[in-house]
Amino acid sequence: MAIRNWLRLRGINRRKIREILYHSIASKWFLTPYFSPQQRDAIVRTGDPVRYGAVSLAIEQIIRNQVYGSLAECGVYRGSMSKFIHDRIPDRPLFLFDTFQGFDKRDSDTASDNRFKDTSVEYVTDYIGDTHNIIIRKGFFPDTTSGLEKERFAFVMIDFDKYEPTKAALDFFYLRTNPGGFIFLHDYRNPESDWACSRALDEFLDNKPEKPILIPDGLGSAIFRKV
Repeated sequence: MAIRNWLRLRGINRRKIREILYHSIASKWFLTPYFSPQQRDAIVRTGDPVRYGAVSLAIEQIIRNQVYGSLAECGVYRGSMSKFIHDRIPDRPLFLFDTFQGFDKRDSDTASDNRFKDTSVEYVTDYIGDTHNIIIRKGFFPDTTSGLEKERFAFVMIDFDKYEPTKAALDFFYLRTNPGGFIFLHDYRNPESDWACSRALDEFLDNKPEKPILIPDGLGSAIFRKV
């Protein structure tokens, strides 16, 4: 209470107070035992330290357990997660799937959804910097998986927001993810599009041995590790 009152007296609004306290708690209690000060600072700066911290730990497990395979991100937007992943495991191919111009009208519930248009391939690659092992797959998913039928994966981040591409991504990557590999699905606890992401994952895993583990990041990600 004393910290909150001190911040409020200095004109910092409630939302900013929550952000400051959240980052402080995450930095001190969640991240400190697992990461160096430099790694911790980088994760906190992302604005979603729980999700980025979980991704970092998953990549560490992939390396430690020698899980073979490439990496993929579905739903790139402006490349913040792409850069974060690539910086931690630059020796693996990282496939980036996105229209790089917002939602494709062929997916449901997109006619009036104009988010994520303020990006481009050039913006993302410039932001990532070192583009060695970065493979851009621009266009409508799953059409952009053509030619990757024999590819194997160790890590997949699915952040498509909509039901159809999320389900298509699960269909494609599950069979091609090696045992011990991780699949992350963002927006699991996001109610938009009638809980599109949680519906897609729950339906997909209904007859599978894997079950989702939820983490309390922004909009609630679900994670499962391939058996």
